[in-house]
Amino acid sequence: MAIINARDLVNIKTTVILFLNDSCTIYLPADVTNEYGAPDGGLQISASGVSCRVVTVRTGIAQARQESDREIIEDEYKLLLATTVTIDVDYVVEVNSEKYQITAIRDKLSDEVFIELDMRRIRE
Repeated sequence: MAIINARDLVNIKTTVILFLNDSCTIYLPADVTNEYGAPDGGLQISASGVSCRVVTVRTGIAQARQESDREIIEDEYKLLLATTVTIDVDYVVEVNSEKYQITAIRDKLSDEVFIELDMRRIRE
């Protein structure tokens, strides 16, 4: 049994879209290999001009870690998208010239109003 009736759900979705005031490009990992046959980490555009909302969860200044000879700083964010968007873990999203990697999909509690994703931006 649905908690929200269909008409109210449509109204809620329409309202939520008004708050998706950023625009992003979504990239999916491409099966690209370099000249030696090793994965090259290429990206292929899946969609562009997608309405979204980026929410800062935690900045990594206090969470910096040392890796080899470099300090890695990770920032965590939430990304909200309309339910019509196709996206998955390990996709890359670009918003305002910043790239983020999708780390988890958390849309189980959103009543199909929006897709909520965890993502991180890594600065080296």
